[in-house]
Amino acid sequence: MLAFRHRTFIVSVAIIFSVIFSFGFANSAEDVMVGINLGHAQTSNIEQQTVLMNDLKAAGVRVIRTGIGPDDKGLDFVKRIYAQGIKILWIIPLKYPPNVPVRPWQPKEFPGMWAQPPLSLADPDQFRAYLVPLLTKLEAMGIELAGFELGNELNMTAFNGEFPLPGKGKQFGLDDLYHDPEAQQIAKGYLQYLKVLAVLKDIRDHSRLNQYTPILTAGFGAYEMPEGPFPPPAKPGTQVDMVSVNATLEFMRANGLDKLVDAYSVHVYPWANGPGQPAAAAGRQSRLAKYVLTECRPKGSPDGKPCWITEWVFKNKDTSCPTHEADQVSLIEEMRNNFCPYVQQGKLLGLFYYAWIDPAENFGVFRCGAPTESGKLALSPYHCSAGNDAKLSPTKNFECKECLRIRVGLPRVVRGPAKDIADNRFTEIQLPDGRFRGFDAHGESRAIDGNHPWDMGGQTRIVLSPGKPGTYDSCGQWLQHVEPADHTVLGFVHNETSCRYQVGQTHKSMSLAISIDYGLTWKNYGQIITGMDTPTANKNTGEGDCTFVNGQDGYYYAYCGRPRDHATIVARAPVSTPGPGHWMKFFQGKWDQPGLGGDATPLGNGLGTSAARWTTTGETILLGWQQHGTLLLN
Repeated sequence: MLAFRHRTFIVSVAIIFSVIFSFGFANSAEDVMVGINLGHAQTSNIEQQTVLMNDLKAAGVRVIRTGIGPDDKGLDFVKRIYAQGIKILWIIPLKYPPNVPVRPWQPKEFPGMWAQPPLSLADPDQFRAYLVPLLTKLEAMGIELAGFELGNELNMTAFNGEFPLPGKGKQFGLDDLYHDPEAQQIAKGYLQYLKVLAVLKDIRDHSRLNQYTPILTAGFGAYEMPEGPFPPPAKPGTQVDMVSVNATLEFMRANGLDKLVDAYSVHVYPWANGPGQPAAAAGRQSRLAKYVLTECRPKGSPDGKPCWITEWVFKNKDTSCPTHEADQVSLIEEMRNNFCPYVQQGKLLGLFYYAWIDPAENFGVFRCGAPTESGKLALSPYHCSAGNDAKLSPTKNFECKECLRIRVGLPRVVRGPAKDIADNRFTEIQLPDGRFRGFDAHGESRAIDGNHPWDMGGQTRIVLSPGKPGTYDSCGQWLQHVEPADHTVLGFVHNETSCRYQVGQTHKSMSLAISIDYGLTWKNYGQIITGMDTPTANKNTGEGDCTFVNGQDGYYYAYCGRPRDHATIVARAPVSTPGPGHWMKFFQGKWDQPGLGGDATPLGNGLGTSAARWTTTGETILLGWQQHGTLLLN
């Protein structure tokens, strides 16, 4: 969220920015995350990983879907790829008791049906014991995830030992889950899965960096035909079963799924018949609607959740260099158009192609030393026209100012007008009960509670007041930014002293306060950023008005204003120790000047100090001003 310096005369103006970066978010009602499946790259050696990361970054990939190894090698891979600005949608395995019975792998009869335990034996306690320390290690490295996805294709025989081998050669429906003996046993596994999901949600909700990271169901595989018989097996006695996506989600929703997840994950491997032929294209569009995305709803709907398609692909068996891929390009463009209405309606929030490298099954899009044209297309941002018949708009070069879109919306007045309307940035946190607490200030800082982030029209409570005469905060304490950290909340406070506002005089600094009751009371820990100058008659001095950003690299960054030369400067401190004495300013290419009284190199003039981290790219952006307009920099 971008932070703004509010003045009385603009209090009723709402400015909404829809900024589009390469492989980032789309200009739709709900942004769609575009990514790629990586597979088991963390098992490679360091040299191979380095090449892989360079290739991903060069291709503009911002999000990958993969598992995370719990050992040092796996954690090092995550740290290194995160440093490239690439986030991870984490496929988390379920955990089972020791010596759990496992359906054996039968490579001759069922080569793709892996050795798996029954889902009904999944152990929530074992899962907690596995996940808590691993997530703690990730967050200690500053890792913010793109999402949690619990399990994979549990509605299919290959990944769920609850299914017998051989099976009936049937796709079960909702009625089967209640009445068919085999499907009833699978349903027991679904109920146990919901118990593990509840543990994941509890761990997520109490995490330090990822408490708002979305939780997804396992990617449920879709068979694009009505419930009933599968196609005939290759030979007698090799039948396998599955449960339809619709039946799986309807059964789980009836048993509390929507209280545990933020989205449904589904997989689709569309038929590749008749590229460019209208009848075949209409069939793909119809099957997508009926058998894959029927249960998807816009975010906030009372009757369901949005969907992420975390696997979709068109196989290419051509192994020549350069690759012949005209059919794949045509099919991918067609499917992207099919996805557009769901993106526009906010029903589809994520699209992950399968896969980056997969030579065994001809799914990979990195071939002959470079991404294929079809891969580039699959990973392109979505720019969908409005309306029920939404289609992709022409793609532009994203390394250009013309690609930046700014939408100014109708005003929504949530506070004011008033003589003491806030003259600092508005900042807020979500409370454990799901409500929100915002903070504004005008010399004194006040808390306001609401049911939604924009529901800030209620009563105020003063939580910080000006200090005693002669102190650095004698003219006021402005809460600039609040940051949840474990079970506390950090408050970064702008202070002023020696003020004579009628002649433009005040002296600024920044301090740190900590709250253990979500911002109703605060303990002051002292100044963290001060200038080199001292209070001066008829002048604005010191350093302050800072916006704070967690860079997700182990540091908090403060972008501050320095009145003496109207410059924007930056300082940083470790996330683990953000108190006084730990802040260092950026000076002549190094972080070696103390936050208290040190010098700093100007980042520029007119940049402003409203900063935010763009989560899809890992970049920090500043909102400044210029004559007759607004300036956005990254």
